[in-house]
Amino acid sequence: MSHREIVKDTLKYRYNHSKEAVFWLENQNLIPAAQLVLSFIDDRNGSVTLGDIEILKKDNKRLILRVKTRSFGKKSFVVKVSLLHSFKQRLKYHLVRDYCYGFSEVPNLIIANKRGLNVPKVFGYGRIYGSFWLTRASIIILEDLANHISTDELLKLRDGNEEKCAEILDYTIPLFIRLYEAKCDNLDINPHAIMLSS
Repeated sequence: MSHREIVKDTLKYRYNHSKEAVFWLENQNLIPAAQLVLSFIDDRNGSVTLGDIEILKKDNKRLILRVKTRSFGKKSFVVKVSLLHSFKQRLKYHLVRDYCYGFSEVPNLIIANKRGLNVPKVFGYGRIYGSFWLTRASIIILEDLANHISTDELLKLRDGNEEKCAEILDYTIPLFIRLYEAKCDNLDINPHAIMLSS
Protein backbone atom coordinates (compact mmCIF):
# COMPACT_ATOMS: atom_id res chain seq x y z
CA MET A 1 0.00 0.00 0.00
CA SER A 2 1.19 3.52 -0.75
CA HIS A 3 1.36 6.14 1.99
CA ARG A 4 -1.77 7.82 0.62
CA GLU A 5 -3.69 4.53 0.58
CA ILE A 6 -2.69 3.81 4.20
CA VAL A 7 -3.94 7.24 5.30
CA LYS A 8 -7.24 6.98 3.40
CA ASP A 9 -7.81 3.40 4.61
CA THR A 10 -7.40 4.39 8.27
CA LEU A 11 -8.76 7.94 8.29
CA LYS A 12 -11.94 7.28 6.35
CA TYR A 13 -13.97 10.43 7.02
CA ARG A 14 -13.13 13.22 4.57
CA TYR A 15 -13.96 16.74 5.72
CA ASN A 16 -13.70 19.69 3.34
CA HIS A 17 -13.52 23.04 5.08
CA SER A 18 -14.49 25.53 2.39
CA LYS A 19 -12.15 25.36 -0.60
CA GLU A 20 -9.04 26.04 1.43
CA ALA A 21 -8.59 22.94 3.57
CA VAL A 22 -9.24 19.21 3.55
CA PHE A 23 -8.97 16.69 6.39
CA TRP A 24 -9.04 12.91 6.61
CA LEU A 25 -10.38 12.09 10.08
CA GLU A 26 -11.06 8.94 12.07
CA ASN A 27 -14.70 10.07 12.38
CA GLN A 28 -16.90 13.14 12.11
CA ASN A 29 -16.67 13.86 15.85
CA LEU A 30 -13.21 15.29 15.12
CA ILE A 31 -14.57 18.10 12.91
CA PRO A 32 -14.68 20.61 15.83
CA ALA A 33 -10.99 19.94 16.56
CA ALA A 34 -10.11 20.51 12.89
CA GLN A 35 -12.19 23.70 12.80
CA LEU A 36 -10.61 25.03 15.98
CA VAL A 37 -7.09 24.47 14.62
CA LEU A 38 -7.95 26.12 11.30
CA SER A 39 -9.44 29.12 13.14
CA PHE A 40 -6.29 29.41 15.27
CA ILE A 41 -3.89 29.19 12.30
CA ASP A 42 -5.82 31.73 10.24
CA ASP A 43 -6.77 34.03 13.12
CA ARG A 44 -5.63 37.37 11.83
CA ASN A 45 -7.79 39.41 14.24
CA GLY A 46 -6.87 37.59 17.47
CA SER A 47 -10.47 36.55 18.07
CA VAL A 48 -9.76 32.88 18.84
CA THR A 49 -9.54 32.36 22.59
CA LEU A 50 -6.66 30.31 23.87
CA GLY A 51 -8.81 28.58 26.49
CA ASP A 52 -9.12 25.50 24.30
CA ILE A 53 -5.65 25.74 22.77
CA GLU A 54 -2.28 25.55 24.49
CA ILE A 55 0.84 26.31 22.47
CA LEU A 56 3.44 23.62 23.25
CA LYS A 57 6.01 24.70 20.65
CA LYS A 58 6.19 27.43 18.06
CA ASP A 59 8.93 28.24 15.60
CA ASN A 60 9.21 29.29 11.96
CA LYS A 61 8.58 25.76 10.60
CA ARG A 62 6.38 24.11 13.17
CA LEU A 63 3.53 24.71 15.54
CA ILE A 64 2.59 22.12 18.18
CA LEU A 65 -0.68 22.62 20.04
CA ARG A 66 -2.74 20.90 22.71
CA VAL A 67 -6.40 21.23 21.68
CA LYS A 68 -9.50 20.53 23.77
CA THR A 69 -12.96 20.36 22.22
CA ARG A 70 -16.32 20.12 23.93
CA SER A 71 -17.37 17.28 21.62
CA PHE A 72 -14.86 15.02 23.39
CA GLY A 73 -15.49 16.21 26.94
CA LYS A 74 -12.17 16.62 28.73
CA LYS A 75 -10.18 14.72 26.11
CA SER A 76 -7.40 16.66 24.43
CA PHE A 77 -5.35 16.12 21.28
CA VAL A 78 -1.89 17.16 20.22
CA VAL A 79 -1.87 18.88 16.86
CA LYS A 80 1.34 19.20 14.84
CA VAL A 81 1.31 21.85 12.14
CA SER A 82 4.08 22.00 9.53
CA LEU A 83 4.21 25.47 8.00
CA LEU A 84 5.36 25.96 4.43
CA HIS A 85 6.11 29.66 3.96
CA SER A 86 7.91 29.93 0.63
CA PHE A 87 6.78 28.98 -2.85
CA LYS A 88 9.84 26.67 -3.11
CA GLN A 89 8.81 24.74 0.06
CA ARG A 90 5.23 24.42 -1.18
CA LEU A 91 6.27 23.21 -4.62
CA LYS A 92 8.67 20.63 -3.13
CA TYR A 93 5.91 19.39 -0.82
CA HIS A 94 3.56 19.05 -3.81
CA LEU A 95 6.11 17.14 -5.90
CA VAL A 96 7.40 14.74 -3.22
CA ARG A 97 4.50 14.76 -0.72
CA ASP A 98 4.91 11.13 0.39
CA TYR A 99 8.35 11.91 1.81
CA CYS A 100 7.79 15.37 3.26
CA TYR A 101 7.79 16.16 6.96
CA GLY A 102 4.26 16.01 8.25
CA PHE A 103 2.61 13.71 5.76
CA SER A 104 5.26 10.95 5.93
CA GLU A 105 4.86 10.80 9.70
CA VAL A 106 1.18 9.80 9.44
CA PRO A 107 1.48 6.44 7.63
CA ASN A 108 4.54 5.54 9.71
CA LEU A 109 2.63 6.08 12.95
CA ILE A 110 -0.37 4.15 11.58
CA ILE A 111 1.85 1.21 10.57
CA ALA A 112 3.66 1.23 13.94
CA ASN A 113 0.33 1.32 15.80
CA LYS A 114 -1.06 -1.60 13.77
CA ARG A 115 2.07 -3.62 14.56
CA GLY A 116 1.50 -3.17 18.28
CA LEU A 117 4.10 -0.50 18.94
CA ASN A 118 3.24 2.04 21.59
CA VAL A 119 3.00 5.20 19.49
CA PRO A 120 0.48 8.06 19.61
CA LYS A 121 -2.70 7.21 17.73
CA VAL A 122 -3.38 9.31 14.64
CA PHE A 123 -6.88 10.81 14.65
CA GLY A 124 -6.56 13.00 11.58
CA TYR A 125 -4.46 14.54 8.85
CA GLY A 126 -5.19 17.72 6.94
CA ARG A 127 -3.81 20.25 4.50
CA ILE A 128 -4.42 23.97 4.10
CA TYR A 129 -4.04 25.24 0.58
CA GLY A 130 -2.57 28.51 -0.61
CA SER A 131 -2.05 30.02 -4.05
CA PHE A 132 -2.17 27.63 -7.03
CA TRP A 133 -3.60 24.91 -4.73
CA LEU A 134 -0.19 24.33 -3.21
CA THR A 135 -0.18 23.17 0.43
CA ARG A 136 0.82 25.95 2.84
CA ALA A 137 0.41 23.85 6.00
CA SER A 138 -0.01 20.18 6.87
CA ILE A 139 -1.76 19.20 10.08
CA ILE A 140 -1.64 15.98 12.14
CA ILE A 141 -4.13 15.35 14.96
CA LEU A 142 -2.62 12.91 17.48
CA GLU A 143 -3.39 11.26 20.77
CA ASP A 144 -2.26 13.46 23.66
CA LEU A 145 0.48 11.87 25.76
CA ALA A 146 0.23 14.49 28.52
CA ASN A 147 1.11 11.97 31.26
CA HIS A 148 4.35 11.01 29.49
CA ILE A 149 7.84 12.50 29.65
CA SER A 150 10.53 12.45 26.97
CA THR A 151 13.47 10.09 27.38
CA ASP A 152 15.77 13.11 27.20
CA GLU A 153 14.03 14.76 30.18
CA LEU A 154 13.98 11.47 32.10
CA LEU A 155 17.73 11.00 31.58
CA LYS A 156 18.36 14.57 32.81
CA LEU A 157 16.31 13.85 35.95
CA ARG A 158 18.46 10.75 36.59
CA ASP A 159 21.72 12.58 35.85
CA GLY A 160 24.56 11.11 37.83
CA ASN A 161 22.80 7.82 38.52
CA GLU A 162 24.27 5.43 35.95
CA GLU A 163 22.10 2.51 37.07
CA LYS A 164 18.85 4.48 36.59
CA CYS A 165 20.04 5.80 33.19
CA ALA A 166 20.94 2.27 32.11
CA GLU A 167 17.41 1.09 33.06
CA ILE A 168 15.89 3.81 30.86
CA LEU A 169 18.15 2.88 27.93
CA ASP A 170 17.43 -0.84 28.45
CA TYR A 171 13.78 0.01 27.92
CA THR A 172 14.12 2.50 25.04
CA ILE A 173 16.72 0.82 22.83
CA PRO A 174 14.39 -2.13 22.04
CA LEU A 175 11.74 0.46 21.06
CA PHE A 176 14.15 1.98 18.54
CA ILE A 177 14.84 -1.50 17.14
CA ARG A 178 11.13 -2.38 16.89
CA LEU A 179 10.39 0.90 15.06
CA TYR A 180 13.21 0.15 12.61
CA GLU A 181 12.02 -3.44 12.11
CA ALA A 182 8.48 -2.15 11.49
CA LYS A 183 10.00 -0.09 8.64
CA CYS A 184 8.98 3.17 10.27
CA ASP A 185 11.92 4.78 8.57
CA ASN A 186 10.66 8.34 8.47
CA LEU A 187 9.88 8.86 12.13
CA ASP A 188 11.96 11.36 14.04
CA ILE A 189 13.51 8.86 16.44
CA ASN A 190 15.54 10.70 19.07
CA PRO A 191 15.52 11.09 22.88
CA HIS A 192 13.14 14.07 22.57
CA ALA A 193 10.62 12.02 20.55
CA ILE A 194 10.53 8.81 22.63
CA MET A 195 8.21 9.34 25.56
CA LEU A 196 7.66 7.15 28.60
CA SER A 197 4.81 7.10 31.09
CA SER A 198 5.63 9.30 34.05
